[in-house]
Amino acid sequence: GRKVYRNGTNRLNLADGSILLGVSTDRGELARLWYEGYPFLHIGRREVPGAEIPQIIPDYRSASGEIVQRLAEHGHRRFGYVREWMEMEPYEDRRAGYAEAVQRLGVTDTSPGFHGTPDIEGSWLDEVARGSVTAIVAESVRLAESLREQLGARGRKIPDDVSVAVLERAPADLSGQWDSLVIPRIEIGRLAVDRLQATLDDPEQRTGSLLVPCPLIRGTTIAAVNE
Repeated sequence: GRKVYRNGTNRLNLADGSILLGVSTDRGELARLWYEGYPFLHIGRREVPGAEIPQIIPDYRSASGEIVQRLAEHGHRRFGYVREWMEMEPYEDRRAGYAEAVQRLGVTDTSPGFHGTPDIEGSWLDEVARGSVTAIVAESVRLAESLREQLGARGRKIPDDVSVAVLERAPADLSGQWDSLVIPRIEIGRLAVDRLQATLDDPEQRTGSLLVPCPLIRGTTIAAVNE
């Protein structure tokens, strides 16, 4: 991403305050902005040691747990998880929420993805096709579509044989609508503007962070367990 500081000078000082977006933001620059007292908000969770960065955070952690809950309510007990390669806070939140729900609900997950292996292992999908897993949670539409293709090649259909949910926004396509999340971008943007304005109106008041719920989309890819 673009640098905030150039030759030691804060390029954002042209504005009274700023809203910063995305995981590419440099942690050191965020810490420096915070220590210098520059008014800003960051959209998305970023861990910045020693600084309480004001953030508007999509609550992927709770939403991931709610997806596991929905699958469990459909009778699923044997789960699998497929993960992306990225090791950033939004993915950490999804993984934490999923793991907490698996433990809380007493369901099982022995998949490579749950234990840290990214992408989809063919040997594991062979086991899924034989019935070892009835529900899979995918971190992205890319992975979900790959699952659909690879399960189809093994004679298995979603959701007839395996239910699948996606931990990001997933548009409908010719195959239906993935059970997935809504990322409320408009609400997040509005909250960020309102909170930045409040900070500018009262510079002595340091704004804390805010979690924004991510509602679930009820799609066509979760069905009752078919044992």
